[in-house]
Amino acid sequence: MIIINNELWVAEQYREQFEQTFAESMHQTLRGVPGLRRATLLAPREEGRGYLATLEFDDQPSYEAYLQSDAFRAAHPWPGRVPLEGNALATYEVHTEMVDPDQH
Repeated sequence: MIIINNELWVAEQYREQFEQTFAESMHQTLRGVPGLRRATLLAPREEGRGYLATLEFDDQPSYEAYLQSDAFRAAHPWPGRVPLEGNALATYEVHTEMVDPDQH
């Protein structure tokens, strides 16, 4: 499994707009993307941290196909929508996973 983390820094006055716009975009553009297991937007609880957008794909080819897809282009029309102060993208491969069977 491949995990993509994108930390997004948004000015305080734009956070509400960002949350609404980002959530709407996720629901409109990510449904049915082949190989996408899960997408989340995590809101920061600590000062100085950005939002963390995560995508979990079955494998690298699924992620690469997404990057070339109409869904990707539709999800990233950010210029002019919500001013971002910056972002940092990182890609990870799952090394170890533990899921509590009693919780599922």
